[in-house]
Amino acid sequence: MAAHDADAPVKNRTTSRKLSRVGRQISILPPMCPKHAGRAYRAIGIKPHPCPRGRFSANNRPPTRAVWASVFLIPIATQTIAGAGFSLGVSAGDVTPTGAILWTRADDAIGVVAEVATDADFSAVIFRADAEATPDNDQTIRVTADGLPPDTTLYYRFSAKDQPDCVSRVGQFRTAPLDGDNRAVRFAYSGDSDFRYAPFGILGHAAREDLDFFIWFGDTIYGDVPAGGLGRATTLADYRAKYRQMRSDPYLQELAASTAFYVGWDDHEIYNDYAGMDPDLSAEQREAAYQAFFEYMPIRANPAEEWRTYRQFRYGSMLELFLLDDRQYRDQSVEDLCNALDPYGVLLGPFGKDNDCIDLLDSPRSMLGDAQFDWLVDGLRASETRYRFVVESITMSFVGLLPYDHWDGYEAERRRLLEAIDQSRIENVIVLATDIHASAYNPDLTVPFRFPRGNYDLPNGIRVQELVAGPIGTTSFKEAIVGVGAEFLGAPRAGFEALFDALEPLLLTRLRQISNYRHFEPNRFSYVRIDIGEDGRAKATSFGLPPSRSDVDTGELERVFEADLSEPAAGLPCGLPIGVLMAGLGLAASRTAPGRSSAAASGTRASASAGASARRGRRGRVWAHR
Repeated sequence: MAAHDADAPVKNRTTSRKLSRVGRQISILPPMCPKHAGRAYRAIGIKPHPCPRGRFSANNRPPTRAVWASVFLIPIATQTIAGAGFSLGVSAGDVTPTGAILWTRADDAIGVVAEVATDADFSAVIFRADAEATPDNDQTIRVTADGLPPDTTLYYRFSAKDQPDCVSRVGQFRTAPLDGDNRAVRFAYSGDSDFRYAPFGILGHAAREDLDFFIWFGDTIYGDVPAGGLGRATTLADYRAKYRQMRSDPYLQELAASTAFYVGWDDHEIYNDYAGMDPDLSAEQREAAYQAFFEYMPIRANPAEEWRTYRQFRYGSMLELFLLDDRQYRDQSVEDLCNALDPYGVLLGPFGKDNDCIDLLDSPRSMLGDAQFDWLVDGLRASETRYRFVVESITMSFVGLLPYDHWDGYEAERRRLLEAIDQSRIENVIVLATDIHASAYNPDLTVPFRFPRGNYDLPNGIRVQELVAGPIGTTSFKEAIVGVGAEFLGAPRAGFEALFDALEPLLLTRLRQISNYRHFEPNRFSYVRIDIGEDGRAKATSFGLPPSRSDVDTGELERVFEADLSEPAAGLPCGLPIGVLMAGLGLAASRTAPGRSSAAASGTRASASAGASARRGRRGRVWAHR
């Protein structure tokens, strides 16, 4: 692994080092308005900012000893990082050439003023708006800033009305260039942030990349996993508490203040493997989960559809983003009808193949829903930019094993989509995916559908690349394999980990055979950075940290892989059959990692018979989330 670029921009290193020493402590603490800590601040010679009167809005209880300890440990960070009265930081999102959504949460129910300026000192304010933080919206603020100058770095902040000294930290973002502008672009993306693994040091590294924007996509919370003293979320209060907890992470706050966000959800914003109008999910819980997401994210509301998250954004002449919703509109999985590990016979050949199950997987079922599917195809056809990035919370590449929750489980619609791209000769379509807790690159995901399967009509040879990023922090692909494999074989964990390490090259070989993946890193918390030059050439670089040191940012950030997105795909390599076992075990493990059921959360495993029974009930299932 190579080191991060030596000349890459580095920001706020001093602050980050301070935070890293106490980051884990801060990240589990409830927000506290500095007015309650005035005596503590004065004792160490720091004058606290005045703040509106109110109760402890995070959870309506007085500060614990740990909170008071944090006041003494990081008094400077409390004031300059979080901002007095706005302890969850700030965020800007859904940026266009002339507008952005500005977000914060006030620690108390107050009137708030949002300001945007062309300078960090706010001597040139170009936008100002009033808003109200009320219990109805959990004291969150979302302001639509418009009339902004295109392709300009801007600064924003929030303050309490009539109390200008009670002010948030300053955030910054850059508006998008105009449609015809040809300028270089740098952005990054990742997903899967499980608070059990906070603080998220990998996001602190991303904050120093001098990004035009960051895409935080999929499993932005793990609502169904107990973490940091919070249980599983089922009510609006529960989901709000999960987002407050996530927003307390210091590295997330650092990244959110440094650049614009584009966000999207996956299943764990509700619960594992959630699919559309799941009959086992109450309308009240679905509504609560959706409302909390919109309250805590800088996402632009759609007047025609209250909870619509699929949307597109153009960034000059270089790229267009198509942000998908892979969950809300999808049909139910056929897993309960198939219940087969390897219906395509990828692992077990004819012994595992199940033609009846394949027919069900290929039935006319939808992942995106008709309206979103047509919107995506029409948008790709009409796009005039150099690159078209399809951002989604699941992978599109064929794997075949345990196909139910991914595009493999919605074969007919994937075929329609890829055939539409090929028949319309839409070039430079690149899928940006998360979900599998590994980072990977596929230079052409259409290869398995042309050869050896040959069941798609793709005569024009248009390739579709796929990049996979993450996780930000959760059980890694490797950790899941090792845990399940050691238990399955009754072997010591250390011994099975050594076996995995020895066979890892063969796993990649088999993934190349099955899916055409060229890079696959199973054990890093990561993000992928994409650089597009003025000449139109694009490069993707995956950066990562080993999970063992994800809570600090003083170590060396590793370069996991690089991919030239402008180069044609290379030919297929030869493969070795032994890799089949590791590929199968890996996919099975990715569905049985800790935290994916009540049994797993307590460190136990359900029996195979219990698993079969649980799969008949969506919320009682023991198959793991990804």
